[in-house]
Amino acid sequence: MPRALVIDDDHPVRRMLVEFLGVLGWETDDAPDGVEGLAGFDRAKHELIVTDIRMPGVSGWDVVRAIRGLSPRVPIVIVTGVDVAPPDPALAAGPEITILTKPVSLAQLGEAVAQVTAAARA
Repeated sequence: MPRALVIDDDHPVRRMLVEFLGVLGWETDDAPDGVEGLAGFDRAKHELIVTDIRMPGVSGWDVVRAIRGLSPRVPIVIVTGVDVAPPDPALAAGPEITILTKPVSLAQLGEAVAQVTAAARA
């Protein structure tokens, strides 16, 4: 079973994303902030990252930048409650990254996951 890492400081949202990914056939690890998310990221086992943008300390964009440095093609789905442009447009460039605005449905998450994982495999 593929494995994902979910990073979101909002506990109910994080739990919902973990449950949605479970329905979609993913095992998940989760973290309440960017610091723990980066500490828990394992490029050998995490085939997908789902992260919020606005988090205390290390932002989602910081997470994306760090993970791209470690594993440039890992698929990333950003799930955010606000429209936040990346500080560097290159962070959101490429077909293996997409941005969803909360609230997110299971169908939306499933479509986004399929899109970014297919792009990463291409």
